[in-house]
Amino acid sequence: MGAVSHRVTDRATRYAEAVVRGDVLACRLVTRSAQRHLDDLAEGEQRGLRFSPELSERASGFYTFLRHVKGEWARGDEPIRLEPWQRFIVGSLFGWQRLDPESGEWRRRYRTAYVEVPRKNAKSTLASGIGLLLAFFDGEPGAEVYVAATKRDQARIVWGDARQMVMRSPPLRRRISVLVGALYDERSSSRFMPLGADADSLDGLNLHGAIVDELHAHRGRTMVDVLETATGARRQPLILYITTAGADRRSVCWERHRYTEQVLDRVLLDDSLFGFIAHADDPKAWADEEQWARANPNLGVSVKLDDLRAKALRATNLPTELNAFLRLHLDLWTETTTRWITRELWTAQETTDRDPRDLTPLYGRRCFGGLDLSATRDLCAWVLIAPVDEPGSIGIDVFLRVWCSESWARSPENLYSAQYQAWERDGWLTFCPGDAIDYDAIEETVLDDIAHVQLVDMNLDRLFQGYAVGQSLAKQGVRVFGFPSTMAAFTPPMKELERRLAAKVVRHNGHPILGFAIDSLSVTMGKFGGIAPDKATSDGKIDAAVTLTMALDRLMRNEAPKEEIAWSWGAR
Repeated sequence: MGAVSHRVTDRATRYAEAVVRGDVLACRLVTRSAQRHLDDLAEGEQRGLRFSPELSERASGFYTFLRHVKGEWARGDEPIRLEPWQRFIVGSLFGWQRLDPESGEWRRRYRTAYVEVPRKNAKSTLASGIGLLLAFFDGEPGAEVYVAATKRDQARIVWGDARQMVMRSPPLRRRISVLVGALYDERSSSRFMPLGADADSLDGLNLHGAIVDELHAHRGRTMVDVLETATGARRQPLILYITTAGADRRSVCWERHRYTEQVLDRVLLDDSLFGFIAHADDPKAWADEEQWARANPNLGVSVKLDDLRAKALRATNLPTELNAFLRLHLDLWTETTTRWITRELWTAQETTDRDPRDLTPLYGRRCFGGLDLSATRDLCAWVLIAPVDEPGSIGIDVFLRVWCSESWARSPENLYSAQYQAWERDGWLTFCPGDAIDYDAIEETVLDDIAHVQLVDMNLDRLFQGYAVGQSLAKQGVRVFGFPSTMAAFTPPMKELERRLAAKVVRHNGHPILGFAIDSLSVTMGKFGGIAPDKATSDGKIDAAVTLTMALDRLMRNEAPKEEIAWSWGAR
């Protein structure tokens, strides 16, 4: 996959090809980003995408009008020459286009970019040029472009570099007015300004572009939410998040990091997001200079090998400095979380003997169910598992249905909106019209499904919204049990699922929503070996994975059935 014509001469594509061939030493996620570029060159037309080498080269060439303003290169008058990895980022952002279905015009593909690299990799230089391009050379009348940070003083660092670039470039100086707190082009009424979260008011923005500097420093998501809701009136806005790794896995930065990682790993589809994350591949080999090169694409240019060696030596002798070295210079998130199931273990279970959307292979078989309900913004999941009817087998076949409210699925506030809509188009996800979940429709679907199988019993999450549904199902002869969200309840089925996955007998057939949930789920560990989902540190919607464990709980209990009651909200 991903083969492109050798006639392609733009340097963004040449970099991607070199990375995928192994000619450029790069980490896993940079390689995934490069492969995505090549795959989309070959297959993107089917999704309304195209790449313009001319636009890509023009954007990268803009930097030749700029001069360095910091460090050893600022002494002379040499133009900025982007490194190949920087050309890949800039060329991708401005070279990729999508066909707008309403206007029929080709517009910028990427609306959001997440770039995460260690310190001293010239992030400010890269971001300053992108900001100037967006504000004054993007063909947008009255463009408003901001550098946004936790404080206005921090925002002025990148903006100040852009200001100095204009001051040192006669062609730009003739066009752009340099004011105290803004760069301004009178002819197009466009401006480029610093913006801090500490500003008196963030209302009224009409955003064409934004550079969010050091996203990991944002403790809340106010600034991010304001910027992302301020682009509605623009034809092709772009928000660039640029950061080093952080330590708080409950932050908006970690949320964006994991989302980008899942897009690059093809767990999620989002054609509007560009991602570039440079990191060490092996945290245990943090002293290996090859890992330094994988994490620092500007090693030997703005990142000095001697400096890294000195800092690594201090980290060896002073363990208290190790976390800082890992995070700031190898781009490794240093707060630990416990992932539950690896992607490799999960995908090893995939088979192609049936369509996971088709219930027919479970017709007439003994089944056990799990139903997890939500109110508005979460997913609702219904899982049936059928034991494989072979002597001595512990195999199970998994069937899944998932719902969410249509308004939330299409909401610009929903990070997964594009993916939800793609899943709905492909028949993996059902939208409930309006703002809320239609419990009656879900109950009707559950009853229709169990009419075709021999349902022994099922678990239902023991929350308020599930109580009425549980009562109604019980009145119609379904054995329903309330499942509490406790470590004591989750430990046995989660341990059992691990055992069956290790034996490669969980036949889920690659359902993408279940795979997304498994990939997103992290766990909390108890003192005595207990285990439970940790929603605070899980990265996405984990409802489907939770529901699978609820269904497996019923199967385990019925291997030696003891319950005699048909409806229980308290006893299990």
